[in-house]
Amino acid sequence: ETDLAESLVNAGFVVVGVNSPYGSSAVTLSQTSEVVGVSPKLKDIMSRYPGSRPELITYRKAEHALWVNDVEFLVRELRSIPSSALQHIDWDQINIVGFSHGGFAAIDACERIDACRSSVNMDGYTYEQEVPTKLKHHLTLFQSGTAHYLRDLCNGRTGCFIQEINDCPLNHEGFSDAIYSKWPFTRFTGNQCGDKSVE
Repeated sequence: ETDLAESLVNAGFVVVGVNSPYGSSAVTLSQTSEVVGVSPKLKDIMSRYPGSRPELITYRKAEHALWVNDVEFLVRELRSIPSSALQHIDWDQINIVGFSHGGFAAIDACERIDACRSSVNMDGYTYEQEVPTKLKHHLTLFQSGTAHYLRDLCNGRTGCFIQEINDCPLNHEGFSDAIYSKWPFTRFTGNQCGDKSVE
């Protein structure tokens, strides 16, 4: 996500990143440099998968609620800070972008935050959660190799748009820093899969 954030900043946008480590196998928190491992409950659920799929869905839904609440909290707190560094931000014109689990959180967070104008879900699974039939302005990017289940996300929904990336042999990790931020730009230059050395 770092490459995407830097690209947006270079284009003149103000970017605030939220790293939700709840579902990661391991993550380092910058405040402490302590590696936080996957939760014992999730580890147990995954050790019994696919038989534990209903438990996984329940776990991910609770996790999803945390992510959406985190985004709402962050926007609310940043708006309330009397700082000259934040004064030039138009808090009534924000957009929320997320990858993987964060991609679906972006949809819900945008729907719940009045100031949000649009959301982008990059290859993010919905974990069987309900998606409103009317969205503000939402784009889902997915690649057919592993995220074909997103193809029908916009069926019967307004304000919802889908873009399938099927011209590159990508897997879910293909939306990494090295690929997904390059794809929209490099597809017009003839090298549609970005830097071949990182695939």
